[in-house]
Parts: sequence; structure tokens; C-alpha cells
Amino acid sequence: MSDRVLITGVAGFVGSNLVRELLANTKAEVHGLLRPNTNTWRLKDINSESRLHLHQVDLLDRDALVKVISQIKPTVIYHLAAHGAYHWQTEFEPIFTTNVFATWYLHQALADHSYRAFINVGSSSEYGWSTQPMRETDRLSPNSLYAVAKAAQTQLVGYLGQVEHKPILTVRLFSVFGPYEDRGKLWPTVWQSTLTHQPLKLADPQAAHDFIYVDDVTAALRQLSQAAFKPGSVFNLGTGRQTTLGEVAACVEQVAGQTLAVEWSTHPAHRWDTHHWVANPRQLQRLLHWKPRYDLTTAAQAYWRWFQTNHHIYDHHLPAPASSDS
Repeated sequence: MSDRVLITGVAGFVGSNLVRELLANTKAEVHGLLRPNTNTWRLKDINSESRLHLHQVDLLDRDALVKVISQIKPTVIYHLAAHGAYHWQTEFEPIFTTNVFATWYLHQALADHSYRAFINVGSSSEYGWSTQPMRETDRLSPNSLYAVAKAAQTQLVGYLGQVEHKPILTVRLFSVFGPYEDRGKLWPTVWQSTLTHQPLKLADPQAAHDFIYVDDVTAALRQLSQAAFKPGSVFNLGTGRQTTLGEVAACVEQVAGQTLAVEWSTHPAHRWDTHHWVANPRQLQRLLHWKPRYDLTTAAQAYWRWFQTNHHIYDHHLPAPASSDS
């Protein structure tokens, strides 16, 4: 019997790419939860797929959530719904209700159902600043409201997994990039500047990230649903290599075959920017016998090909401000 997969945050960047991964590489029936009035621009080219079912329900509406869970009876759950990941999302209540309370309500709605895997998606921001590759055993020191909320979410599902012996794990994503990102993020901003030959305003060229291509992320998430793991486990999902903004600019110039007009230190830096940000992904690599298929150059090549064909979608969607997220 095929899996019935439930994805929260299905219309988001990673969620929509995960849908494509599952439709392409499994026989699963995929169910996505959409908050009412969600913009589904990322799903428009696949929402007619017979194995994709979208349900409008607010995760904070407990009765509606219980009803839809009872209808779906999922065997695998990917919990990607989040608020606060973007620098323009700073409101306290949405950040904590979406990341913490909604997680609790989802867990309660699943209480009477058996499932093989509940994969909670966390964030590398939970670690805070570190001069060493970040390990799952490191002391958390979140450096933003969003990071605090995600750390609480991870602790919550870890506790529930251990105490209730539920197949729950958390995978902490590092700097995911690829098709269908919001236009306010770094890479779409860089590509748009490349297309239009306009000056590119960026912050510190030494600001560092562990960039991982979204196709590698969704492949790992798919494999995790079949893995044997200890309830409450936490895994880092990154490449183990950090890249500075200066190196990103050089990579883009190589891939696009043109010189970028970069104006460094003209874009405000974010408070959490750092010269050290990299995962230690060995636990996940051992569990899945997995490693990224894409390095920075091959990922940029694939992304650039997609952007040149699909950049028009950014003219009609994404109300977020068009500024680079470094």
C-alpha cells in the first residue's frame, strides 16, 4: 500500500519542492495543508496532479485539524509550516503560535493515529553563532525570536518522541536555496541583477552560509521517511562546507558568464550575520548513507537554467520586499 503523506507548509519554498520530489520519486498520495487565503503560486503547475490533494485548514483551528487528519490518516508527516524565517517577519505572536502552538495542536490531532514518521523541520538558527561546524549536541543559543521559537519547537517534539515513544525526529535545515525561493532572498536577487545587468547591493562579502540546494534537501527528507531512527532524534541537513557572499558572487559570474556590478556593504547587514556558519552533517550522512549531489557550482548552474525560464513568475507573485537576504 502506498504512503499517505501529509505536508504542512505545502505552499512554501521547501514544501512545494518536496511535493515535486514525492510525486516524481514515490507512489505516495500527497496531502498538503493550506492556511485559508494562502497564495499557491508555487503549486500552480502541479495542482491538477491526481495524487496531490490540498486542504484548507488553519493549524490553530483544532477541530478542523482533527477532522482533516481523520480523513487523511497519514502514514508520514512533514511539518514545515513556519513563520519568522524571513527578515521582514518579526511579529512575536505569529512566530510563536505558528512554530510552537501549531506543532502541539498537530501532535494532538495525530494522537489516535499510527504513523511511520513525523519529520519536524527545524533551523540552523537554533544554534546561534559558532566558530566551529555545528553539531546536534551543541548547546543552543538562538539569536532571534524565530530561532528561539524553532528551538522550543525542536525541544517539544523531541520530548514527545522520547516520552510517548513516537517516531518523531527533527531535521535542522541550513541555508537552502533553489527554484521557488521568495524574491527577497539572496539568490533570486542575484539572478535578477544578472538578467537585468543592474547593480547588486550586498552586505559583507565575508558573511558565510552553508548553502544546500533544495533538491538535495527534498531527497534527504524523502529518504528520512524510510529510515530507522531513535524517537526524538535531531539531524543537521547541510553540506558541511561554508561559502561567503564573495564566493557566491564569483560563482554566479562563472556560471552566467558575465561580471556582476556588486556594491559591497551597501545593503544593511542582518543582526545574525556571521563569518562562520556551517553544519556538521555526519549523523545524517551515517543514517542515510547520504551526501549532497550538488556542489555550489552545479547547483548554481541548475538554478540559473530554471531562473532564466521562470523569472516571469516573480513579476506577479511574492509581495515581500525585493531586497537581498544575506
